Amino acid sequence: ATGRDLVIAGNMALKVSLSPAVVIENVTLSNMAGGSRPEMVKVKRFEAEVSLLPLLSKRLQVNRLVVIEPDILIETNAQGKGNWEMGTSAPAKPAEPAGKEEAAKGGLPNVAVEELRIEKAVFVNRDGVKNQAMRVEIDHLILSAKSLSSPLSIDLAGALDGKAFEVKGTTGPIADLMAARPWPLDLAAKAGFVLPVPIQLAGTLILGEQAYALDNLKLGLGKSALAGSAKVAMGARPKATVRLAADLIDLSEIAPAS
Repeated sequence: ATGRDLVIAGNMALKVSLSPAVVIENVTLSNMAGGSRPEMVKVKRFEAEVSLLPLLSKRLQVNRLVVIEPDILIETNAQGKGNWEMGTSAPAKPAEPAGKEEAAKGGLPNVAVEELRIEKAVFVNRDGVKNQAMRVEIDHLILSAKSLSSPLSIDLAGALDGKAFEVKGTTGPIADLMAARPWPLDLAAKAGFVLPVPIQLAGTLILGEQAYALDNLKLGLGKSALAGSAKVAMGARPKATVRLAADLIDLSEIAPAS
């Protein structure tokens, strides 16, 4: 389907129980022809644990999904072709029509992941046209929620081009985001490459068909505090409207020392 080589060079293990678990080691997906390295994706270890009983109700409940040391390269060549463009030249088979029940239901698939954990990851984005690259290293990323309708907890720590950052907090349920319902955000970030002070962000994200809004916005930059709203209306000429008010803005904290 991809036109690439998928290789499993390590062990595969299956634990059978009420929560079956599968472990796969040393997985690679080959890069496009002429890429800067042979592999587009390298993963040292992949673990997945699912609940057996929900399968009887046609629900896939993933208790824990763990990816250890993924090394992912996203790149374009000198002509601008991306290595994410996959597929063979063979004509695709006609798609089978969906059943009436499936077609009528639509929406999100009935899949829930309680915890996603990524450890020691490397993501490289390389622009072959400009011969530039950006490297993101993830020490850990933990996303956890009891279900698609439960709040999502985020714990992220890593580095961008060698400069450390952290993001922690909670958001609204994934189901609300996908259904374009109001989505609360409560995040705190620390970054050594943009501002030398902690960043706190809270608000409600609203996704519409032609408009995106962030209401009840509260933005904290160290001692500085701003509140208001932001909205982007799409169209032939997109329009952004931002309204912010602040009781205090301390530029001495965020301005360069020089």
